[in-house]
Parts: sequence; C-alpha cells; structure tokens
Amino acid sequence: DEIAALQAEHDLFDSTRLEPRARKLLTGLGIDKQQQDNAFSALSGGWQMRVVLARVLLTQPQVLLLDEPSVGVDPLSRRDLWRMVYELAKEKIAVVWSTAYLDEAERCTKVLVLNEGRMLFKGPPQKLTERIKERTFLVTVPEKRQRQFAIESLQDQQVLDSVIQGRRVRLVMETPSHDDTRFGKDIEFEPVPPRFE
Repeated sequence: DEIAALQAEHDLFDSTRLEPRARKLLTGLGIDKQQQDNAFSALSGGWQMRVVLARVLLTQPQVLLLDEPSVGVDPLSRRDLWRMVYELAKEKIAVVWSTAYLDEAERCTKVLVLNEGRMLFKGPPQKLTERIKERTFLVTVPEKRQRQFAIESLQDQQVLDSVIQGRRVRLVMETPSHDDTRFGKDIEFEPVPPRFE
C-alpha cells in the first residue's frame, strides 16, 4: 500500500525530521485522511500520482524526472499537478517533464524538442513560437467543410500544418505572406498569435 509506505518511509531516515515532512507533503498534495485510508489501487490516477510524488519528495531530490505524468489524469488533477510542479521549482528543484502534449511543453521555462532521437530545438518555448510569428491564421470556411478544408489545405506547399479548431481551421504557413483567395473566395483568414505548435 503506497500510502502506508509513505507514512512508514520516515523509519528509513531521521523520523523526527521526516515525519512532519511526510504529513506536510500529504496535506500539501491534498491527500486527506479519507484518501489515506484507501488502498492505493482504489485511488484515481490523479490521486495515485499525488501519492507517488509525495513518496519521491520525501527524499528532497534536486532533480525530479516526470515521464508523461499527466497521461490518464483527469483535467483537475492535471492542473493540480502543474501547480505542484511550479511550487517545486520555487523550492529550487529542477523538474524534467517529458510529454507529447505541446500545451504542456509551452508551460515550461525551457524545452527540448526531439524527433526520432534528434534534437530539433532547445530553449524557451517563446523562441520557437517567434519563428512562426505572422504565419499563423484561423480560417473560416463554409459550414461543415472544416475537415475537407483541413485535409485539402495540406496539399498546398505553403501550408505547414492544418488543424480543425472548433468551427474554424488553424493554419501555419511557410511564409508570412499568403494569398487569401488561393483556397477560394468564401474563405476568411484571420491572423492569430502563434502558440507552441
């Protein structure tokens, strides 16, 4: 049982120092008495992540490696996990977060973008988004043509990416200049700020 192990773990170290730390970690991670009494396997993915994180933090690591920690975690627990990571960073703990979710990578202070083992980019996410400044557009297309437009637009050599976003399609273009009429007269282009894409 992970929770019992967390509570007992202080026996391996200085119990006078770690017992209060274990209690503080459990409380700080929102693990109340009710969750502490549950078996680890009965907890949701978000609660399990909190318990595992608390166990790791007992040792006061300098570096914490999180390998896709938000996979299978509900949105509220995911938000709480990010809050915890920011708190750890304030405590001068380096957090390495691996993810395939670009919205998560955008929240980091530094990123490494890898593809097939090759590093494509290293630096702050803003430096990468600056590369596509003035090349990102939301495109309004006639009703129920979003999917067709997204697929067809990728055939154009000037289009690097085409993603349906609600009722519109988000395009990333090769160059800032574009011809609004290249896809038809009933298409509207709206320049939008780039994001980590």
